[in-house]
Amino acid sequence: MRCAGTGAITTAPDGNALVGTPQVVKALAQLARMVSPYSAPVGNDGGALDQKGVEGRLTELESWMGSPNGSEKYNSYWKNDKVQAEYRTLLDAREMLKKRTAA
Repeated sequence: MRCAGTGAITTAPDGNALVGTPQVVKALAQLARMVSPYSAPVGNDGGALDQKGVEGRLTELESWMGSPNGSEKYNSYWKNDKVQAEYRTLLDAREMLKKRTAA
């Protein structure tokens, strides 16, 4: 199917939508954050994070990482791939914000 007036293809040959799906929106947002130097890090709730928010969440996750082995907080980090991915994303966000404030 083509988008009216643009000629852009909006569905894949199998009929699935190419735009507007949660997966596509998330992928495009990730791409935009990598490309745009003016992008803002976004928290899990969808709100923008500033340096204080990034540092606060990193501190919280690092406390989970250092919790006693087998405890609820320990497992919340070490047995949760999404939280580990969030931590890595926050580290990248911290570096991006540091570069932005240094410029």
